Amino acid sequence: MTGDSKSERSQARADGLILTLPHEITIQIFSFYLPTYPESPPIIGPGSPTRLLEICRQWRSVALATPTLWRAIRFGSDASEAEAALVLSWLDRSAGALLSIRLEFNRRQYWSLNGSESSLLWKTILATRERWEYIHFEIPASFSASLSGVAPNLVRMNLIATWSDKVSNLMLDDSRRLCSLSLWNIHFATNSVAWSQLSSLTLISIEASKCLSVLPLATGLTQLKWDLEDFRFTNAPPVIKLPLLQQLILHAARPGPENNSTASRAPHCLDFLILPSLRNFEISFNIFERAPPAIVVDCIRNFIACSGCSLECLRFGQRKPAQTPGMAALADACAIAFPEVIIRAGIHNDSLTQGPPNIDCWMREEYWKAELE
Repeated sequence: MTGDSKSERSQARADGLILTLPHEITIQIFSFYLPTYPESPPIIGPGSPTRLLEICRQWRSVALATPTLWRAIRFGSDASEAEAALVLSWLDRSAGALLSIRLEFNRRQYWSLNGSESSLLWKTILATRERWEYIHFEIPASFSASLSGVAPNLVRMNLIATWSDKVSNLMLDDSRRLCSLSLWNIHFATNSVAWSQLSSLTLISIEASKCLSVLPLATGLTQLKWDLEDFRFTNAPPVIKLPLLQQLILHAARPGPENNSTASRAPHCLDFLILPSLRNFEISFNIFERAPPAIVVDCIRNFIACSGCSLECLRFGQRKPAQTPGMAALADACAIAFPEVIIRAGIHNDSLTQGPPNIDCWMREEYWKAELE
């Protein structure tokens, strides 16, 4: 008998043994083939559970009868209409499993959002809302009106919508597990969610008055990212005390006022915040760029003293590459004033990728350890 024949017989014997494994073991092997939930595998191709359907009839049968293989779904901006049909089949195969869904309708330009496939897909996803666990939706404003309702298993929700002032407030009923919420161009009210149970909150492109109405209610926050959209407060905002907050990002889209003697952004951004547990703080350089470093240092020193926090990392950032010697001078001044604090300055880390910023990246500890470019 040749060596090749022995090898082929050994392989055939091994293949036969694999098919005799209990279904529970086979399912465990299948789970190692996929990304760790809630990360989603590709809809087709290598790494997709659809590949398991092509191996043999037995594996196909096991895979189709295992809802957890189909529970993490991503329908990206580059997906085809055919893949929309596959997503519908995944939702059906997921049966009663809790779901992780990432839907990027908002950036789709090459097929109509009013088409039958997208309409059916959106309606089917909405029908599974009681199984939503991890949700990331990038959608037109018109779709956001249908998001309200019960969400008993929802843990994390990221919502990015196009702007419109003609949509109703988000209302999530029975969202007892919700702990992480990111809202971008989403309307809300003080009764939209149980704000006090949130541990992480992101607010982007939302008028300041709405943000100020809910932040005092979010007393359980440990992480907050607030893209300050409107700085011209008519009256001084009320003091907001967030006793557990450890990470804070304050970003700004526009430069500060030209006359530092009038309604300066720095006092508005910092004077009404009391954050005794704050460790990591990132703030847009735009907020301070017209103020001398000495004034900014005093502002930050007063903020730390009023909060009573032990700051570990302070970062000044900007969204676009530019020659900003003022930011370097500010960083140097803060390094002298706060020698026990790590000071960094550069481009915001969530601005280094194409498309909308990564709405989640700042929540990870690695974000704060990374250098700014």
